[in-house]
Amino acid sequence: MPLPSQYLVINLSPEQQHTLRERAEFFGLKESELILWALDAMTARSAEREVLNLLDEIEASSKAACRAVDDALSFVAESNQRIARMEARSNVVH
Repeated sequence: MPLPSQYLVINLSPEQQHTLRERAEFFGLKESELILWALDAMTARSAEREVLNLLDEIEASSKAACRAVDDALSFVAESNQRIARMEARSNVVH
């Protein structure tokens, strides 16, 4: 782990100190390393949430784009039918 560039003093209750010490020992870390590890884990979850939110936005915009393409294709198909009817009428007249 990188060396700290600034020290942080935190006040913990005796129970919190005990829990921190136990968990650090369990993971084979110093107490300060456990705190940094937990901070990194929270940051990763935050980044993961941001990615998931972006994926949701991409999915929504993709669905909207597909609907727009479907609408455009429907319009083109209807337009082709109108053109075909107009051409059929013009062939009858000539």
